[in-house]
Amino acid sequence: MVSLRGADEVREPKTHEHRFLPTRTKRRCAPLQASVLGFRVCRFAASRNDAERVIGPQGGFTLLEMTVVLCILALCLGVAIPKFQSGTGPAGLRTMARSVASELRLARSTAIGKASTARFVLDIPQHRFGIDGQAGHPIPNDIKLAVTTADTEVNPNGVATLAFFPDGSSIGGKITLQAKSGRYEVAINWLTGGVQINGPLQ
Repeated sequence: MVSLRGADEVREPKTHEHRFLPTRTKRRCAPLQASVLGFRVCRFAASRNDAERVIGPQGGFTLLEMTVVLCILALCLGVAIPKFQSGTGPAGLRTMARSVASELRLARSTAIGKASTARFVLDIPQHRFGIDGQAGHPIPNDIKLAVTTADTEVNPNGVATLAFFPDGSSIGGKITLQAKSGRYEVAINWLTGGVQINGPLQ
């Protein structure tokens, strides 16, 4: 049968609502630029529930390797440090010889400046040196000391006195500093009062 409708009636087209749901796709692992402790971290962004995972070591050092390296460094430091201690190695002995020479030159300058005799004192038993009347400086006990000068300048207690006069001259003499690493001599010219370091000597 055919039904007729009025002219004012309009046929409404049927509509269908289509919804497109996103499909889950697999994405490749995108490695991060940085690596942590030798492992490469990959992040999977396929869904919010995906977690990070760590994939095998990609270089770097293991804990055992780091421990071995630290042990070797500790052994090297244990051997090297004693050589740099004051008075034992060549550097410490040279520094002490220079300190003694510097104090001798200061005594000479003091004698000239004050126009009076100034005395450098070397206390061998106590391992100290300095200008008479001033605080002395210590010398490491492993450095052997010896002095060559006039007999009148060394008292029975082993304390030597080297005098400098207002004209710059001196009583003259020589101070020897010796350790396992070598030997230095600090010489004082009696005529000019000049101080000279000789060494290292064997």
